[in-house]
Amino acid sequence: MNTHQPVLSVGRAAPATTPPSQPDTGAPTGADAESLQFMLGAELAARDLYRAAHAEGAATPVPDLIVALADNHGAYADSLAAIIGESANEAADAAVFDERLADFETTDVPALADAAYQLESQLVVTHVQLVGELRNRDAAELLASILISEARHCAILADLSGNGNDLEALLENPAEPLSPAVSSDTATTATGS
Repeated sequence: MNTHQPVLSVGRAAPATTPPSQPDTGAPTGADAESLQFMLGAELAARDLYRAAHAEGAATPVPDLIVALADNHGAYADSLAAIIGESANEAADAAVFDERLADFETTDVPALADAAYQLESQLVVTHVQLVGELRNRDAAELLASILISEARHCAILADLSGNGNDLEALLENPAEPLSPAVSSDTATTATGS
């Protein structure tokens, strides 16, 4: 049984859920707000991981890319914060950050690209899962727009890690979604803004 989820083919990875007949409008509430709050922490952790890689000089050959990826995740966090009415200066998800920090503090560009690819892949499948679960239309549209960009990040990072000609690396995603139950411990990281 193939358990890989497509990275770039979003439609095939959507969970088998029935969308609500009347999507919620206005500010997300309840489970939607909790899911978005979790993703805010995950996006802040991703931003901080890229900032840590840049600060350590780990990304010397590709500094513009690392800064752009950090800025992208910061912008995603800003958008998530705006829709749920939170500050984008909230705490990054410590579990997401701490689990991956050592992999981002490397001077080996292919290794850094692979670590970033793994993170982006996990963010993509998490967003895909949540898009199928959210009741709030604006929230679902926001996550869908973020996951499209993150899927593009995966393609770039697969190439940098030496897998640019590997169609499986480009099209299949074996990552498991992040889980709020597993990764709900949050703390401000050293590179948070």
